[in-house]
Amino acid sequence: MSKVIYLKPARPGLNVPVVGENTRLPNYGQPVTDSPYWRRRLREKSVLRTTPEDIARERDAFEADLAAQASVATAAEQPAEPAAESAPAADSNAEQPQTAEKASKPKNSKAAKA
Repeated sequence: MSKVIYLKPARPGLNVPVVGENTRLPNYGQPVTDSPYWRRRLREKSVLRTTPEDIARERDAFEADLAAQASVATAAEQPAEPAAESAPAADSNAEQPQTAEKASKPKNSKAAKA
C-alpha cells in the first residue's frame, strides 16, 4: 500500500505539476501518493507538508471567496430592478391611512394656494 502525504505549494500561485493527473497542485493543497517526485519537491522546498484539516479549511475559504466573487460579478451584470410602488394602483381615489408625519404636513394643492 502506498503512503499518502498532504502537500501544498510553498507559496500561493506557485505552479507545481501533479504527475499523472495533468493538473497543478492547488494553493490549498491536496493529498498525494508519496513518491520520489514529491520527495524531490520537498527537498527543493517548492512544496510544504500540511494536514487534511488545513487543506479542508483552506479549500472551504477558497470556495467561499469564489462564491462571493461570483455573486458580486452576477450582481454587477444584472440591471437594477425598478422600485415597487407602495400604494395600491387599483383605487387611486381611496383614502390611505396617514402616518403622523404625513398628517402634519400641509398638502400642496392648487386649492390651498388660492
